[in-house]
Amino acid sequence: MVAALEDALEGFIGALAHRVVAPAVPKAANFDELTSFLAGFILTDGSQARFIDKVKKLREAEREGSLPKVSERERRRIEAAPKEPQLALDESELKSAEQKLAHHIGPIARIIVKRAHAECTTRDAFYDRLAEELTDPAERDEFLSRLS
Repeated sequence: MVAALEDALEGFIGALAHRVVAPAVPKAANFDELTSFLAGFILTDGSQARFIDKVKKLREAEREGSLPKVSERERRRIEAAPKEPQLALDESELKSAEQKLAHHIGPIARIIVKRAHAECTTRDAFYDRLAEELTDPAERDEFLSRLS
């Protein structure tokens, strides 16, 4: 489960996850405390919520005995595979979305936009993913209206 937690957190904070998870495990009183501690390394509320959801799914899979086992060799192959965006957006649209999101969350917007572009398959899903980073509903609505 520690490797699965590292993989889940790595999607949000990069290689730092491998230096954070293992030392935190023995210090946490329980799994929920560990999850909250690890979520603290993620900069935005929306990303923290996605991480927590991902961990809940991993925990359910572990309870059901369906947690996938990935060999180290297979893991390296997957990580080395190029991640081509599935959504065709031009550079000016990406830059515009980044600037509008940065107005709300700062320079981390560049990373959020890049990841959303790589993961989302529709324009609406892309913008919704960006809006998830904003916790205030009014701010989220204002952000989405500025994008259209």
